[in-house]
Amino acid sequence: LWATTSAIARYTGQCVGEGAVQKIRRGVRTGFGLVCAIVFPFVFGLMVFAEPVASLFFPQGYTGEAYVLAVRYASIYLPFVYIQLVGDFFHNYMRSLGRVNVVLGITVVGSITRIAATLLLVPVMRLEGVFTGQIISWTVDMILSLLLYFFFYRTEVHLSKLLQRLDT
Repeated sequence: LWATTSAIARYTGQCVGEGAVQKIRRGVRTGFGLVCAIVFPFVFGLMVFAEPVASLFFPQGYTGEAYVLAVRYASIYLPFVYIQLVGDFFHNYMRSLGRVNVVLGITVVGSITRIAATLLLVPVMRLEGVFTGQIISWTVDMILSLLLYFFFYRTEVHLSKLLQRLDT
């Protein structure tokens, strides 16, 4: 996931240097599909085979709370990594456009959300409150990233203006 999104960001950065707006837009579409496709077999495999995979990390026959939580995480919470995937993809995309402060702002909001959600949920849900807090922060991060992408970094007009500002 992270290596692939970083590769797409490097491609975008090269297109920015070249001033190739159409390549940037095509790279986003292609890169996003590629990242989703590459991650899918791993997430799906861990979901389907959660019990045998989790058992590799515990003594034979162990069925304690840690094992149960590992299986629950793999089968219930792990698929939400796709929410994080979207946020990470657009973080890298915006970073490659030179919008590092925007990404930093999104990250700070996501971090504050994660801390607050975790503090509120752990007393009620125990360790699963940590997992749920993680998903909530990923969702906030993804929503902010998508909104910024759609309103400021998506169209040819947006990208052309951004490239002109970068040239000056």
